[in-house]
Amino acid sequence: PMRPPKDPGYQTDEVKRRIAFRKNADWDAMQEMLENAGIVKKIAVASESQHESERTLAILALTAIHDIMKVQALLPTVQPEHEAFCGFQPGEVIDDHDVALGYVLKFYPGLLPSFAGLPKSAQRSVRFTQCKMEYNMGWLVQA
Repeated sequence: PMRPPKDPGYQTDEVKRRIAFRKNADWDAMQEMLENAGIVKKIAVASESQHESERTLAILALTAIHDIMKVQALLPTVQPEHEAFCGFQPGEVIDDHDVALGYVLKFYPGLLPSFAGLPKSAQRSVRFTQCKMEYNMGWLVQA
């Protein structure tokens, strides 16, 4: 945490923003979001919740790895034994960072220990975040 300067009358813009956020944030909505995401769940006592460690670990692992394929040197090439992958052909470098991560998570999960160490159900959740759902809002509107 950022410590305020020694002069109690002085506050940096950063400290002011943090104080304003803490004061004005909709904490009930944030609690609801965490519950909906399965990170915490309500327990018998209405004002308390229980931490879901497996889901939280999955979120932390995803946070650690989610943008690593933005480093071009890490982009994988589709291997011949995998045939096509999300529109990328064997021998082609996967230059979409989300698809590239999805490829590594599917075929080479051991390369990412923070992912490989997750329980299988958590791995499925993380892998799901990297899929291309091919959702098009225009199609919904037209339907």
